[in-house]
Amino acid sequence: MVFAAFHRSIVVLFAFLAAAMIFAIPASGQRRRSAKKPAVARVETPKAAASPRKCTIESELTEAEREAILADHNKARKALKLPELKWDCGLASYAQEWANGGKFRHRDDPSVGENLFVANNADQPISTVVPDWLDEKPNYVVKTGDCVPDTVCTHYSQIMWRETTLIGCGINRHLSGKWVVFVVCNYSPAGNTGGPAY
Repeated sequence: MVFAAFHRSIVVLFAFLAAAMIFAIPASGQRRRSAKKPAVARVETPKAAASPRKCTIESELTEAEREAILADHNKARKALKLPELKWDCGLASYAQEWANGGKFRHRDDPSVGENLFVANNADQPISTVVPDWLDEKPNYVVKTGDCVPDTVCTHYSQIMWRETTLIGCGINRHLSGKWVVFVVCNYSPAGNTGGPAY
């Protein structure tokens, strides 16, 4: 009788150990995961625009001029089935600040794209700005994203940069000297960061 009770205890113990081993051993092809660190699926998110800039100063472009510049950009992008750009007042403030400085050169800020335009005619219509940049299209090599040697194409490629989603522009009509009008457009995320634009 003692032996039978001992025998039952041994059988129960082995059954318990066998069950514990079955639950402890992962199924073939599976990795054990710690309960303390659950696996998190990696989610690919699209490249986002840079953090928003504050609308510190008002663009000196009229509302009609802002709409015209945005429409000209989006018309060109639509022809290539690229997403539309949206106007961003923070980028417009940033562009207006640079335009107010009156220095016809690009700023050293890789976080934004930048197109510049100057004119020696104080009455230069805003409708000529974007077409002037788009005229660089023949200089752009689509497969490589490079410019034809000895030409400029980066204004065009910035307009067409697929990942760019936001634009803001400013203007200075009060310059003296050779250039009397200075237009600055800033873009986010920046284009011309390597490879083809679209």
